[in-house]
Amino acid sequence: MFDRHGGLLISVIVPVYNAEPYLEECLKSLDGQTLNSFEVVLVDDGSSDKSPEICDRFAQLHKNAKVIHQKNQGVYLARQTGLRAVSDSSTYVLFLDADDCLRRDALDIIVKCLEETEADILTFNYSRSTSENYQQGCLKIDGFKPGFYRGEAYQEVYRIACTGQFNNLWSKVFGTRLLQEQLIDDGFSPIKHGEDLLQLLPLIDKAKSLIYIDEVLYFYRLNSLSESAIFRETQLSDLDYLFRHLSIYAKKWGQECVEEVPKCVCRNCYWLFENLIRSDLQKKAKLKYASQIRALLLEYCPNSKEVIHSLKLVYSAPLSLILSKRYFLASFILRVEWLLVKIFKLTKLKK
Repeated sequence: MFDRHGGLLISVIVPVYNAEPYLEECLKSLDGQTLNSFEVVLVDDGSSDKSPEICDRFAQLHKNAKVIHQKNQGVYLARQTGLRAVSDSSTYVLFLDADDCLRRDALDIIVKCLEETEADILTFNYSRSTSENYQQGCLKIDGFKPGFYRGEAYQEVYRIACTGQFNNLWSKVFGTRLLQEQLIDDGFSPIKHGEDLLQLLPLIDKAKSLIYIDEVLYFYRLNSLSESAIFRETQLSDLDYLFRHLSIYAKKWGQECVEEVPKCVCRNCYWLFENLIRSDLQKKAKLKYASQIRALLLEYCPNSKEVIHSLKLVYSAPLSLILSKRYFLASFILRVEWLLVKIFKLTKLKK
């Protein structure tokens, strides 16, 4: 079906659901890869737009691609469908969201690095914007530096998994066997919000090595319609479920990890409050859910004030106000932060 590259075969799984506006750009980034030996598995998850036709056309033109059409089941099971469909000789898997892109030489760099290290997991930097670029990287975790983590050094990977800053699957490459052991089952994901981190925890727990390369290889498109950018009432119970499971793994991994969990809770509560403020809910409803976000903070952060003050000001100011039930002032601070970020970006563009 395709040529092998030094005995290592990387499979790119793309879950697709109504991604017509960006799908061709995503697939173009695969078509233009400098690496000529890799596999593409497109999983059309019950799309109702022209995504299925775009996928079929791509597969017809590329011998290294295959398409699977299924009823809508969500990204969790779409990824599992893709895992079941990879070649028997697949050694590593990368998940690419259908509205995102890979840098032209991304797979080439990844494969060369994995051939040298044989790491269980590889992670890289990514850019966040509304248009494709690879100029600025986002993977900034306190104390986490590029390098190869194994043996005693792998304890650092456990720590960063508990910080709330290492919580996606798409900026990482996993050994195929590792994924198949941990992700394939017949059940649905119990949550939608925070789902990636929930899936990542057992993978990090099972893996023995991780390499972090300081390269911006992935373009993450800022999408106002994505699950991470909207507010739903169910996200509160999703986070409660996630925090409980994160706490279990943290206890297994050691006291240093336990101490990081409250920071993860604070960051996720901050992001959820952001989504709440951006929503078109009435003030009464926003007050109700803001108080529930505060309840989550208090439940999982016994020393909330101390933890909040240890975070960057962008987080600590609104969170402190939420804790003291000053929700409208917290909302105002957030809007000021958003305005300042917008002004900073416009000033940078003019330069």
